[in-house]
Amino acid sequence: MRIAFGFLCLGMALVVPARAQTDDFNDNQRDPAMWGVDQRLDGNGVFTESNQRVEFTVTSSVDAHSTFRPWVGGLPVDLPWQATLRVQNNTVPPKHGANASIGLALLGPGTELNAITVELVADPFIDGVMYRYIYSVMETESGSAGEASSEHEGMVAAYVRLAYDPAAKVVSVSYSRETSGNPSSFQPLATYGIAGSGGADGSRDWGVSAVKPFTLGIYAYSEDMQIAAGTLWADDFVLEVDEPEPPTLSIRRENQNVKISWEASAVGYALETRSTVASGRWLHVSATPAVSNGAQEVLLPIQPQAQYFRLVK
Repeated sequence: MRIAFGFLCLGMALVVPARAQTDDFNDNQRDPAMWGVDQRLDGNGVFTESNQRVEFTVTSSVDAHSTFRPWVGGLPVDLPWQATLRVQNNTVPPKHGANASIGLALLGPGTELNAITVELVADPFIDGVMYRYIYSVMETESGSAGEASSEHEGMVAAYVRLAYDPAAKVVSVSYSRETSGNPSSFQPLATYGIAGSGGADGSRDWGVSAVKPFTLGIYAYSEDMQIAAGTLWADDFVLEVDEPEPPTLSIRRENQNVKISWEASAVGYALETRSTVASGRWLHVSATPAVSNGAQEVLLPIQPQAQYFRLVK
């Protein structure tokens, strides 16, 4: 919800800037205000917050195991955002076909069958060499729509990032091998179009609308191997949503009326009022704004008591 406030007597407006949401997992417990209940997609893999990070463990040495921890509230489809996660993979898969990974997963609005992932993988290929690399794939209801991977280097730690451009309807995937502090640069890995086009590495129409949000979360996977505590983990989650600043609410007296105005470009906002600033029910102002000189304006009669106004979207 984006809100702008105004007060009749002072004619003031308050703008609240958007802030990055972070979790460093230092409390060693899942924060229900940030993260939903873990979802076991396959097997018995478990997320545990310990050692000031999120660790993934698996007790079985056979079959596939995958778990997803969703971010509460979802992500908007009409605003730019980016999510970053530090990941570490010290696992040692014992044979060809066994592998382990951890990273971020983005699920399409309304269905979990559309997904984009970026993961740090440990995977011994047929030649017996242990490959450690960043891997990304776009999955759809009909199968994979595209994938990309970094060079098969000995990467045990990295930052992974998913970023969304609502104008192009494109999700960009990148990573950084810097592992201390805030990475200064990210290496592009893939782009995926979610409106049927625009992705260099894959495109499908996810049927995106403003009604249903994306679901983002931490994702971990293993196949045919146990994962011991302290060998596969994530840390330093950062989510940045580029919300536009709320419009400036201007209030001034005109004879026995008060004129309330805000930018004409700020569409979709509703004007509300109440008589106290700290409590009471906000009431919808039914007057229809008129557009004049680049502003939306509402003219109301002055009331004997104080009035507070806000715009809500």
